[in-house]
Amino acid sequence: MNTRAPLLLSAGILIALLLGTAIPPNQATLYFVIAFLFIATLGTVGGLEKGWHARASNYRGALSLLVINVIAGSLPMLFIGLWMGPNTSAGLGFIFLAIVPVAGGIPAYTAALGVPAERITLFALISYVIALVATPILMGIVTGETLSQGSLWITLSLGLILPSIFGIVFARPIARIPVTLRQVIILGALLAVMLGIGSSLSFLEFNISALGAPLLVVILLGLLRAPMCAFFGLLLNHVPSLRTSPKEAMLAGGYRNGALAGVAALAIGNPAAALPGVLGFVSEAILVALLAFRAIHQKKTSR
Repeated sequence: MNTRAPLLLSAGILIALLLGTAIPPNQATLYFVIAFLFIATLGTVGGLEKGWHARASNYRGALSLLVINVIAGSLPMLFIGLWMGPNTSAGLGFIFLAIVPVAGGIPAYTAALGVPAERITLFALISYVIALVATPILMGIVTGETLSQGSLWITLSLGLILPSIFGIVFARPIARIPVTLRQVIILGALLAVMLGIGSSLSFLEFNISALGAPLLVVILLGLLRAPMCAFFGLLLNHVPSLRTSPKEAMLAGGYRNGALAGVAALAIGNPAAALPGVLGFVSEAILVALLAFRAIHQKKTSR
């Protein structure tokens, strides 16, 4: 893939999010997001090399990425949340980011960045199977409330698990689709997902004073979250037992399910706690742009 394509993707993500905020959300918005996430995941998994899910080396790599995700992605958010105070909206928002799994679209983002998606896809599937049980329990412990698991089950099952299964079953016909056309479909589906998420975020209203922390600090940490955690992932990649490709480690460390963190905040009637998750979308677009610039620089220096 052209090294400039990820740079265009990051710009597209931001534009789609901004355009989405102008669209009033309705009951169909969640299903809109899930439908296009289904398409993106189906196209990514269906286009993977034959037998990818049966290789032991891919499972070892996926488990390494899971460890990197927890250490580089979850723990820093937990520490920030505890530092700000779990009784504040800002602190609770970062703790939610620590609890949620990796972003559901990460297999498609990985493919869009030109990175082999086999291990990332297995890592995402393992992460979400664990999250189906662990995330609602941990959120219940943190908030003292039993959160509805309905939207969580629907999003995880229809947005990642089911299309991955379909991608394996229908790999042969999907592989017959020209690579360029398949990539365009995947990228278009991802942008549609961002459009739907932007619409979902458009109704967020909260009092800044309800954050319980300086707004500038929350914004800076929210925007720096993905690049910072990606850097931690890159450092962990030097540990022999966790070694994988640098881009895989950065993606595993940097990506969180900000949408799910925002949904959890709204579910308990605390929209201010959704801000860290909302900022995560911009932060991850910044990470994609940084990875794109890195790829362009590497291409120039290798000439």
